[in-house]
Amino acid sequence: MTDFKTVVFAQHDGVDIALDYKLPKSAGPDHKAPILLWFHGGGLLQGTRTCAWSHLVSAPEKHGLCLVTADYRLAPQTRMPGIMADIKAVMDYLGSPAFLSETNHAVDQSKIVVSGGSAGGWLALLVASGIGFEACGLEPPAKPLAVAPLYPMTDITDRFFTTKQHPVSYIKRIIDHAEVAPYLDPKAPQSSWSALDSPRSKCYPYMVQESLEQELLLDCTGIPPEAFSIAPAIASGQFSLPPSYFVHGTIDDKVPIRQSQDVVDACKAKGLDVTFEVLEGVDHLFDMDAKYTLDGITGHKTQIFHDLGEEVYLTASIPKACDLLEEMSLSKNVLSCAISLSRNATFCSLLLLVWPLKSLAHDDWTYENLTSSPVLALEVTSSFRRRVESELEMPTVALVRLIWSASAYRVIAHQLARRRSASSVAPFPPSITQNTEPG
Repeated sequence: MTDFKTVVFAQHDGVDIALDYKLPKSAGPDHKAPILLWFHGGGLLQGTRTCAWSHLVSAPEKHGLCLVTADYRLAPQTRMPGIMADIKAVMDYLGSPAFLSETNHAVDQSKIVVSGGSAGGWLALLVASGIGFEACGLEPPAKPLAVAPLYPMTDITDRFFTTKQHPVSYIKRIIDHAEVAPYLDPKAPQSSWSALDSPRSKCYPYMVQESLEQELLLDCTGIPPEAFSIAPAIASGQFSLPPSYFVHGTIDDKVPIRQSQDVVDACKAKGLDVTFEVLEGVDHLFDMDAKYTLDGITGHKTQIFHDLGEEVYLTASIPKACDLLEEMSLSKNVLSCAISLSRNATFCSLLLLVWPLKSLAHDDWTYENLTSSPVLALEVTSSFRRRVESELEMPTVALVRLIWSASAYRVIAHQLARRRSASSVAPFPPSITQNTEPG
């Protein structure tokens, strides 16, 4: 791929694992580009980072992004724990001083969106949610700002992956084991990529034909396949996703659309921000065709960067927000005051953050209490969101995320606590302390 630079970001079991990246021409230390990380598909059995379609290659100049396409070791020579270690390693690298130096300080490491197609979309979801890492004995990587899976695999316990298909619908013949045997030998040398025209490219349809995915990814690991199932993990409430944008075609016979639908449904049931673009009459790998620019999904990523990637501004605004909150004595009219003071959503959110807390608190409570108990803010989530939307006459997606940001909350509460003299602390009502998740 032209204009891309290659970096070996990790070496695991003696195998070099590389990424390619491309910066927009406008990027520099004073104009840092957000990062879009892309994982290729292939059932985790085949494929290469160089498999980037035109909508990806054009994204840096078109949308001002730094595109990163990353390899990972392929199964079955590398089982799922090794693959998870690889995708964690690339996330760690993108946030490291080494990558900042490699790009001459031209990237904004606080603004990362993860994307991928097919099995690469599955990896993107695993990274964004943290699902599966503990089962592999790994700490999950830092969460990205958003995730954008295209026609993703999401659950290898689905009947699509557990029922033999003789023949696979799009092959229309039985693939002989001898055609793929060298690549399905778990004792063969490990590899982090395979060429698109390699005989290894028959591994995915052969896997579907013989329903081998669980065996190829997890044999001898002792890890159940359910450990990597996205929708059940989201539905359990133990895992969450950042803002998500799914795209899937209705006639996809390589990965059925229900693999996306199940996750979208689980996200909606939990009140998570999710968009699902269903493409009627469209098959797997539709985006190989240059007519699919996917501007909607890339524009969504860019908007997320704009809405959520303002940490520096946020930090600089906190002292001023604290001053104004003290000046207004945290009265209940702080909402209307905040709106009149500024129409900037980020700044308003800093002011709005404390308003519901004060409405719940007794006058003799100290902000030392609030510093240690951010769950107070979560008690009034539903009614507060409705009021914010009504008062601001604007969608609250970005605003509410900032309002319920535990890190921003703790910083503000801590600074306010330092400004107040200590006083006796009343116990929190049980109905508040029991609620620990936002609605």
